Amino acid sequence: MSWYMYFFQLPFLPEIYIRANNLSTLSKIYQGKNKNRCTDEELECYKHVFSQPGALTPPLNYYRANLKTVDKNEKDLTGKGKVDTPTLIVWGDRDIALSTDLVKASIKHCNNLKIEMIEGAGHWVHHERPETVNNHIENFLKS
Repeated sequence: MSWYMYFFQLPFLPEIYIRANNLSTLSKIYQGKNKNRCTDEELECYKHVFSQPGALTPPLNYYRANLKTVDKNEKDLTGKGKVDTPTLIVWGDRDIALSTDLVKASIKHCNNLKIEMIEGAGHWVHHERPETVNNHIENFLKS
């Protein structure tokens, strides 16, 4: 589901691709067919930020570093060294980039995990259901 992670491993090309056509790729990423996910005004803010020199590379480096870490340390993902810190995952059940199986797999890596699955929300759950997400975070922090 996340083929783009492999594309982001390439040097320079992802940055060039995303910058093309006045950052039109950001419209596809943040809005897709659902403009309720991200308003035009919010999209323009993202475009402004990511149009700055060097602004695209750090977010892409997140994918570059994480994929390499997973590949190198696969043995560390077997359940040894579980996370003890209370952890909250808020996830949209209609995420097209990440499978809900990833949430289920997280259970074996955390000793104190709370999962809040938001029905009808996708990958950008914080844009689609901000009040619901904020309520879950607030309740989690209070507990």
